[in-house]
Amino acid sequence: MAIRRIPLSGIFVVILFVLSTTHSYSQIYSSTSSSRVETNYPDYPFSDSVFVFCGSPGQLTAHIDGNPGPFDFTWSLYDPISGSFEEYATGSGPTHSISNLDDGGYRVHITNGVDVDEEFRAWVFSSLPTSSASLQNVICGSVALGGIAEAATFMYYDPLSNQAVDLPTGRNFLWSSRPASAIPFPSVNLNPITFDPPVVDTWYILTVTDLFECQSADSVFYESIETRADFTFNPSEGPSPLLVSFTSQSQNASSYEWFFDYGVTGEGLPDALEENPEHLYLIPGQYRAALRTYSPQGCPNFFESFDFITVTPSSLEVPNVFTPDGDGYNDVFIVSHNSMQAFHGVIYNRSGRKVFEWTNPDIGWDGKLPGGSEASPGAYFYIITGVGWDGKKYELTGTAYLFRK
Repeated sequence: MAIRRIPLSGIFVVILFVLSTTHSYSQIYSSTSSSRVETNYPDYPFSDSVFVFCGSPGQLTAHIDGNPGPFDFTWSLYDPISGSFEEYATGSGPTHSISNLDDGGYRVHITNGVDVDEEFRAWVFSSLPTSSASLQNVICGSVALGGIAEAATFMYYDPLSNQAVDLPTGRNFLWSSRPASAIPFPSVNLNPITFDPPVVDTWYILTVTDLFECQSADSVFYESIETRADFTFNPSEGPSPLLVSFTSQSQNASSYEWFFDYGVTGEGLPDALEENPEHLYLIPGQYRAALRTYSPQGCPNFFESFDFITVTPSSLEVPNVFTPDGDGYNDVFIVSHNSMQAFHGVIYNRSGRKVFEWTNPDIGWDGKLPGGSEASPGAYFYIITGVGWDGKKYELTGTAYLFRK
């Protein structure tokens, strides 16, 4: 049956039919219906209007076009068993309304006792579509939803044959969630399964809409059993030994398994189990860390960082001049080093006497002799050896010049 849909401003369905020498829709109307459609009777030659009220009680108003009245109104309600109308309500005035109406057919007789004697009919439809949401199955890694989406049914009756006719109502549905989360095929599959369950507690909502844009919705609460592993680290680069702090930004985690060199070693046994560990990187190179978390219910989640932690290669450079004159610039003979595992340095004067020896590359010679006196300006000789954390060996010899103002 083809339906011509006519939007209105209210929320309910009524079917108008007129019994008079002139067929007219305007004799019964509704100011609160949401839309109106037309009937398709098998035997009756005219079509009547159906007003839709979307779950609200129906309301009808009767009047005579172009005639201020007053009139007497007698309303009757259709009985589908007997196929006849039974008196429902009466009133008088220029117009008359009835409200809080159940689904069904209504007829009004209008007369002024003189020159007006008319009957008009109307059907009222107020039912909403059915929606029902449920959780079918919840396990680690998936949530299965179940839905019921059914259009409400309504039957009107042919005025001549009393034959019942179904009013097509149709239906569409849509799954959604609050907070928003991924739902595959939310408008195609009534029973979707998401393999990316939310990590927070979520309401899943099924909304059903019929052809008249009447809607009903039902929701079901999902208490999350998932966890999401995530972390940051600092610093991301530096010389060895490089102490890196890891900070978990995971959600709903109760236990942690850290892998500080996942890009090379893979999983194996975890390197740490605390929430926010530190790790000392010694060997120069690039590292990728990973974290596995477990929710209180035992569901796991794994996160691998693709941002590198870089331990810079070893290096050792020796200056050839310094000026220990107290001006705060180049006052100390000190090496430039990076990622050194072992270091040893000795400085000799021109006579071959040792004037300074050290094993910490972070300190240097301030130009003073072992007794505390200032060394004379001139050339001094150094022998420096070392081993980087990357295994590289250093043996450096040369001359450093001491200048004073």
